[in-house]
Amino acid sequence: MVPACRLLAVAALGVTVGLTAAIGAATAATAAPRSKAGLTAAQRAFLDTAAVQARSSQRRYGVPASVVIAQTVLETGWGTSELARTSRNYFGMTCGPAGAGPVAETCRDGRDRVCTRSGCRATISSFRVYRSMADSFADHGRLMSTNPRYSKAFAARSNPEAFAKRLARAGYATDPRYAQRLIKIIKKYQLRRHDKR
Repeated sequence: MVPACRLLAVAALGVTVGLTAAIGAATAATAAPRSKAGLTAAQRAFLDTAAVQARSSQRRYGVPASVVIAQTVLETGWGTSELARTSRNYFGMTCGPAGAGPVAETCRDGRDRVCTRSGCRATISSFRVYRSMADSFADHGRLMSTNPRYSKAFAARSNPEAFAKRLARAGYATDPRYAQRLIKIIKKYQLRRHDKR
């Protein structure tokens, strides 16, 4: 379920967001004992914490909580990626020409893999560093709700699957299967229960 590379799309305001792989995260997660729902204790704890932040983001910015949770699960490998652990960056948000933006503390260079149609390559990217998980979720929600490229996704807020498809079509990530990956996570872990009706 964890992809092998980070797939990027450039969003307005010079911000890059995308799919961050948690190399080795899948192996560590499969070695731990699983609950009846198929989640390890660490995955369940991450899901519970991410759900609180996603519901808060939904109330404030309108992004369906189920989509936000699916994105952070996919982007960080259940919170185990180095970016999530060291920079409290749960969505692969990078610094643009204007720097860290209004929410992040600073920027930090880190190893990255960028994939295009011609393949994947190693690179260095400048990632946003946050004071807290809440700040990372708030910055993600702020970007999603203020960037005009995602307006068609917001027209489908009541349908998380349609929202995910429109988000992908708007260029959130270059992975051609990005929407399908999000939808699979939403369905498998019944994340729609976190959406505010």
